[in-house]
Amino acid sequence: CLRFEHEVYEREYADFPKVDSIVETPAGRGIITESSFLSGKIKVRMNGDQNAPVKVFTKDEVKVVGSIKRRDENTDDLRNLEEK
Repeated sequence: CLRFEHEVYEREYADFPKVDSIVETPAGRGIITESSFLSGKIKVRMNGDQNAPVKVFTKDEVKVVGSIKRRDENTDDLRNLEEK
């Protein structure tokens, strides 16, 4: 029973829109700031405006159209360690 639940959770998590995804919603385009596949809620900052209020949608209400590439501050440090 637990194995089945684990597989379902993995599948749902893999299919659920991720943070920093650019999405189309009924209210317009925005960027996902929080995403919880357990609650089914996705928080979107509309138009990527940091001052805009966050709106909440379900998975069925959003369509992923892209993603933001954020530079991880630790990437260079890790790369330097790997080269040593």
